[in-house]
Parts: sequence; structure tokens; C-alpha cells
Amino acid sequence: MVKSNVRLVISIAREFEGPGMEFSDLIQEGMQGLIRGAEKFDASKGFRFSTYSHWWIKQAIRKSVLEQTQIIRLPAHMAEASFRVKECRRRLHRQLKRLPTNEEIALDTGVPARRVEAAMSLPRYTVSLTGKVGCTDVTYQEITPDTSAETAEEVLHRWFMKKDVDRALDSLSPREKQVIRYRFGMEGGRPRTLHDIGQLMGVSRERIRQIEMGAFRKLRSQKRVQPLQHYLQPAESW
Repeated sequence: MVKSNVRLVISIAREFEGPGMEFSDLIQEGMQGLIRGAEKFDASKGFRFSTYSHWWIKQAIRKSVLEQTQIIRLPAHMAEASFRVKECRRRLHRQLKRLPTNEEIALDTGVPARRVEAAMSLPRYTVSLTGKVGCTDVTYQEITPDTSAETAEEVLHRWFMKKDVDRALDSLSPREKQVIRYRFGMEGGRPRTLHDIGQLMGVSRERIRQIEMGAFRKLRSQKRVQPLQHYLQPAESW
């Protein structure tokens, strides 16, 4: 299972290839993500392993990118000045056959000498949070860890739960399904009252209650709700 998805790792790693990031390191990290995905994979859920492992591979590679690239919150004008200074330094190095002085760089770029010195003191692979990662459309800000954000396990757990809930609701009629989705906040992100749903669907509150009760009777079947039982346990118990 792991061997058959090595090409997927290479493909994803290639998206993140760029300055400061060794391609071989990205592949190695991606393989670790693939192995982690294989350990977590549950074939009984009915999803393809390549689809499931894609998340884990990307998470591992993004972590590697963060470790290899120092993220500094640079204002846009500072990031631009830093880029100009370092590009000028490389160009003058080629022309002069020696490293240029800060004064020469300042004269060429129009950037004050003290700012040239500050730009040159930044780490080699410092980037702005708004900069793109490799050849992707992803910014460094998007892959910088957010302690308030969901973990990979939590996101996957919620995603698979939604798929299983949708599958269970497929046993209902279109109207029953819509009522349940409204009632439990699956439409619009907030639960709605019977009265609100009645207005949305153009029927009375009592009619919505009847539809809801009919849907519950169908869903009480152990066969239909059994796939949802494990979501009552922590995600780590997969």
C-alpha cells in the first residue's frame, strides 16, 4: 500500500520545491506522512487510500517547509527591500567578481546603507508570511501552525463523520433529509427551529414536526446508525 503511492509523495513534494528546501528532504518527510496515513487508514470506511493519505503527506511536507525556512513577520515594504538588496548583492557579485560592500549595494538600489546592513543580517531563507511556498499558491501564513486550529486528526475525523452522516441521510426522502440538515445546523452552520424551517420550506410548523419524526423513525434502525457509533469515541481510537 505504501510502495504503490510513492509517486504521489514525489508529486506533492515537487509542488513545495523551492529555495531553502531540499527536494530529497521533502520526499523523505512525505514518506513519513504516507506511513503515518497507512497506520491510521481504515478501509472499512469505504475511502481510497490515496485520497486519505494525500492529507498526511501534505501535512508532513508542510511541517518540513516550516522547519527549513525561518518565518518572520515582515511588512510588505520591508520584504520588498530585502529582496532587492539580496538580488543586487548576487548581481554585483557576478559583475565585480567579489562580494560588494553595503555602500555599493546602497548606491545601486537606492536603499539606505543602514537598511542594507539590516537586510543582509536576516537569515538566508527568511521569507514574508505572504510569500508563496515553492510553486504552489499556498502562502507561508497558511502553513504556519495555529494553536487554535484543528489538528489533522480532528479535521479528518470531522470530514469522515460528515461523509458517514450524509450516507445515513441518503436513506431519507429529499424533504426529510432537508429538514434534518436544517434542524442540526448542517445548512448555514446553525440549528433552526421548526417554525423557521416551516417558513423556509413553505409549510406549517406542525408539518415540519411530522416530517422530522418520520425521519427519526427511519434513522432509529440500528443498521442505519451503526456506522456513526464510533464517533462518540475519541478520534485516537480509530
